Amino acid sequence: MRNRPKETRELLEVKIGRLNSLGEGIAAGERKLPPIPTTLPGEEVTIEVVSRKRRSFCRVLGILTPSSERILPLCPYFGECSGCQWQHISYAQQLELKSLGIKEAFLPAGIEEERILPILPSPETLHYRNHARFTVRKGEPGFVNRHSRRFVPVTSCLLMNEKINAALKNLSGCCEETAHLSIRCGSATGEVLIQPEIKTANIPTGQSFYHEVLSGHRFQVSAASFFQVNTQGAEKIIEVMGRWVKGSSLLVDSYAGVGTFSLVFSGMAEKVIAVEESSAACQDATHNLDEVKNVRLIKGKAEEVMKEIEEHPDVVILDPPRAGCFEEMLQALLTLLPSKIVYVSCNPTTLVRDIKTLSPTYKVSEVQPVDLFPYTYHVECVAVLEIR
Repeated sequence: MRNRPKETRELLEVKIGRLNSLGEGIAAGERKLPPIPTTLPGEEVTIEVVSRKRRSFCRVLGILTPSSERILPLCPYFGECSGCQWQHISYAQQLELKSLGIKEAFLPAGIEEERILPILPSPETLHYRNHARFTVRKGEPGFVNRHSRRFVPVTSCLLMNEKINAALKNLSGCCEETAHLSIRCGSATGEVLIQPEIKTANIPTGQSFYHEVLSGHRFQVSAASFFQVNTQGAEKIIEVMGRWVKGSSLLVDSYAGVGTFSLVFSGMAEKVIAVEESSAACQDATHNLDEVKNVRLIKGKAEEVMKEIEEHPDVVILDPPRAGCFEEMLQALLTLLPSKIVYVSCNPTTLVRDIKTLSPTYKVSEVQPVDLFPYTYHVECVAVLEIR
């Protein structure tokens, strides 16, 4: 019995009909092909379809008819590493595509288009990221292409803060001790955190935490704690949220992390309850909120703590992971009935799902998209829900 080939390749010329939710091209026509990265609607391209056992992917070999929105990518790794999906698209068009994607995502929720405000651009489009995770192979940090699974060593990234790139160059070739590398930095403070500790490195590594300044407040952030990757963009989100939080008698900050929103909004509310499950983040929040008298920190799962709150909050802030809120959390909110819910989300799909669950009791007052992730398909949204 002959063995099946491990890999097959097919050359095709196709026209791109649309982009999918991950910002990749979908071929027009009846034949269903894998997504085609680094393309734009209306383009005619030559592709190679690579099939490996149970998975297939497309590689663009040439652009036959380019879109008028196509630009020359600035990054030499574009297309190889797959971390950026839209280096080939002008920034103005990126914002337009994100706006259209958000409007399409919100259609099932029956939200009027005028409730969705124009997207706010990122203050910086390059070198805005304060956190990067790298795969390490043979001592070299890099990224793994999510389609081909090919490892791409990198010595710098146009999206990363220059402090991260400087550390990356110093660590290149001397990371044999680890398979993964995390580099974080304070955009405002210049402090750098590198994990894990690398004994052969010629720069300090293994730091437990670093500091960042956001909206005039200084934060300690541990290696295991979440913090927004675009500091200046996060300040725009805070400005948007502040309009709805200001004047609260009781503000509940669920998924509070290191206490970012609790600290920033402590001067806008009479009382704040911060809820966080992560032990590392709670330690950071305890430090960050140490001198703030009107904030109470509760360690626990947001959905469980929310059921135990006896006071009636004016506003609840939701800032869950990409997967959104558990159903238990949404039901707890429907029992607690805060006057307003300010929902911060990096995933429009799960945001809309959760809004639909809350919609019999809450109406959407506005959705403010904020671009925290230039040159990628990702986008942040602040949705404000008010009780009917």
